[in-house]
Amino acid sequence: MSGPGITFDVLVLLFGAFAFVDGILLFGFGLLAAGEHDQWWPLVLSGILGVAVGVLTFFQPAAVALGLVFVIGIWAVVTGLLEIVAAVRLRKLITTEWLMAFTGVVSIIFGVLVLAQPASGALALVYLFGFYAVLVGVLQISFGLRLRRAHERCPHSNATRGNIEVNLQVDGVGVNAPQTRHIRQVELRQ
Repeated sequence: MSGPGITFDVLVLLFGAFAFVDGILLFGFGLLAAGEHDQWWPLVLSGILGVAVGVLTFFQPAAVALGLVFVIGIWAVVTGLLEIVAAVRLRKLITTEWLMAFTGVVSIIFGVLVLAQPASGALALVYLFGFYAVLVGVLQISFGLRLRRAHERCPHSNATRGNIEVNLQVDGVGVNAPQTRHIRQVELRQ
């Protein structure tokens, strides 16, 4: 017996288990910090909150599922906005910033759709999340490959030009034997 509905139910329960175990660990770390006279109360409060969310997840999974839908939607919108800001800031350093900006737009659209239809059920969210994950994954791989190619063409990109000066002195043994070359001195100046 499997399907998207069960997949979402399992994800909610896994979240609950994670919150519960994380809460217990944070609570324990808080007690240890109190013994050392460190800042203990944030850890203890986080631990209590984690245990409470974990317990709530197992007693009221539908409520937690709806809350997770909102958290996922807000996370996607905020992530999308930050990706667009990063693309604008990187536009002078790279030529593929449009991929990052497009990823941000896809994230925002996904988040808005999730927030607009939270009651449409876990089924739609599972499919939307799966589609979103595949699309953003492909876009990020494409962006990474383009960055890698750009770095191979120009290893000394504008990212560090003018910020740091590097002088290398190299001793070479043999004309075509780069494995026998040794760096004698490296100077870094700012």
